[in-house]
Amino acid sequence: MSEAALVGGQTFASLAVDVAQQLARATTSSDRLTAIVEELRAALPAEPSAVEVARLHRLVTGLGLSPFERDLLVVAGLPHEHPGLSRALADLHPRAVPAATAGLAGSLLCRQPAEWSTLVQALTDGPLVAQGVLTAAPGPFPDRSLELAEGLWEALRGRTRWPSGVATEDVPGLIGVGSWRLRTDVAHAVALLGTASSRVLVQVSADDPAEARARAALLCRWAGVPGRHVSGDLGDPGVARLVGLHCLVRGEVPVLAAADLAGRDPLPGLPGPVVVHRTTATPAVATDRPLVPVAVVPLAPAQRAELWGALLPEAPDVAAALAPVHRVSALRAAEATADVRASGEVSVPGVAAALRARAQQQLPAAVRLVTPTADPESLVLDERGLDLLDAAVDRARHQVRVLHEWGMQRGRRGAGGVRLLFAGPPGTGKTYAAEVVAARLGLDLLVVDLSALVSKWLGDTEKHLAEVFDTAEQTQAVLFFDEADALFAKRTDTSDAHARWANLETAYLLGRFEQFDGVAVLASNLRSNIDTAFGRRLDFVIAFDEPDTAARERLWREHLKAPVPLGADVDLARLARLYPLSGGVIRNAALAAAFMAAAEDGPLTADHVLTAVQREYEKTGRSFPGRPAAPRSHESTQLEAENHGR
Repeated sequence: MSEAALVGGQTFASLAVDVAQQLARATTSSDRLTAIVEELRAALPAEPSAVEVARLHRLVTGLGLSPFERDLLVVAGLPHEHPGLSRALADLHPRAVPAATAGLAGSLLCRQPAEWSTLVQALTDGPLVAQGVLTAAPGPFPDRSLELAEGLWEALRGRTRWPSGVATEDVPGLIGVGSWRLRTDVAHAVALLGTASSRVLVQVSADDPAEARARAALLCRWAGVPGRHVSGDLGDPGVARLVGLHCLVRGEVPVLAAADLAGRDPLPGLPGPVVVHRTTATPAVATDRPLVPVAVVPLAPAQRAELWGALLPEAPDVAAALAPVHRVSALRAAEATADVRASGEVSVPGVAAALRARAQQQLPAAVRLVTPTADPESLVLDERGLDLLDAAVDRARHQVRVLHEWGMQRGRRGAGGVRLLFAGPPGTGKTYAAEVVAARLGLDLLVVDLSALVSKWLGDTEKHLAEVFDTAEQTQAVLFFDEADALFAKRTDTSDAHARWANLETAYLLGRFEQFDGVAVLASNLRSNIDTAFGRRLDFVIAFDEPDTAARERLWREHLKAPVPLGADVDLARLARLYPLSGGVIRNAALAAAFMAAAEDGPLTADHVLTAVQREYEKTGRSFPGRPAAPRSHESTQLEAENHGR
């Protein structure tokens, strides 16, 4: 049976004409009211509005209203139908209020004396009053004014107005992950949402609040029901009832944030389903509805490939390249795709730039996002180290094939991450190597500021750590902990309270480190300083030793290559033999020498370089070996031999 048949094909407007006609017969101003009734009747469309019929039907059947209660609802809405009706009702009201009274409703609807008790019950504890559809103002019962809930008349007449103080938004058409739909809990939630009479609470939880909200909307989309994001003071029972009524009349499933509900049962009077989204840190909502929890977990490799393929069907090669390294949520991926389409650059670098731009909007204070500019060819590292670095990059790139297509993941969360330790003295290229890894993967580098991360206040360090890992997961940057000893150091057996708390921080860090599904790089001056619990979870350990003579010469040539104007007296091979410096010190000396040459507006000479090298020795408190004589003497040859043997 159609909705029109269930309510006799009538709308609120057509019922109002019938009730207004009864009012005209019952008053002394019948001529004036009869003219108003004819005007209203003439304004009725030849065919009833399907939207208005459906909205009235939902309210009547959803609240189980009797025909008497339905007509009582119409009486309360009469002053909204026509200015003449509003003035007539004010003339009939004992306090000249433009509203129908309970007594007037009785004279219009109670044809038998026994029906008066029906009216009393309807206006005291019936569903109209209990669900906030209308209120009866205090006072003697016959003189009580009948008022419709705010915005309800407009809703029943097919308009879009919502109550003041309530913000709403259409549920967007987010492209989701089809395989997520196959999960038992997701499929069950979708089936229940598609049943209008299903009085359930579907609760979607995720680490990222925006992702939880987007997935809640996606459930509505899959269920084929119109969803509506609603926000406001929903912890107020009156506001919650009002929102529930509007959603019921409109036939929409409310999608609410748990943070707005203040722990209260959301929309207790709404007969249909409700969707609530929350972060994993937000308390669950107490409810007497059947609860259907749906958890959002990080996408598996196959789901990531599916997601990027669905978002970029016109660029399968781009999608295939993005899936292994950009492990973003469905929402973040959809946002970046929309951004690159708007810019016209659908490419791997374009998507990476879009993700970077979005990520910059939500960075916590403890991290810094760096766009890598390092040239992999400029990295000076021994052959063993370069091989391990290549292997780490390959592991990050081929996770989808190995972990999913070859079935090596075995359901372990975090098994897709790549964890590296760069160990070696300061200035040996650990930071540069981390930037090279990020550059080769087409990712940003997320540098952790340990001074902002570690706090003396209990619990603050864990809070900051959670923000760092959450940001790394959302931005899909390579996470870099420089001087990682401060966080990943060995735990102590002391019973000191501060040490016990530090051990708890390390335990928390260990858990997040193991679950992290991205690329994480730790840099430490000494490998032995790192707690063995972290060491067991490392995929690669790369040693960064002090450079030998050949490596030092490569470093000098890298930092002083064209277009730097080198003087004829600069012997880089000799510098490498004479001065055993680390890569960082060589870079500093080369830069300082270049500034000296620029200040003199001439080429960079041996004197500039030697002066800069001497200053670097002095900065570190080391004894400067001295300058070689020119032309070369026996003493300089002896100096070279001694330094070469060190």
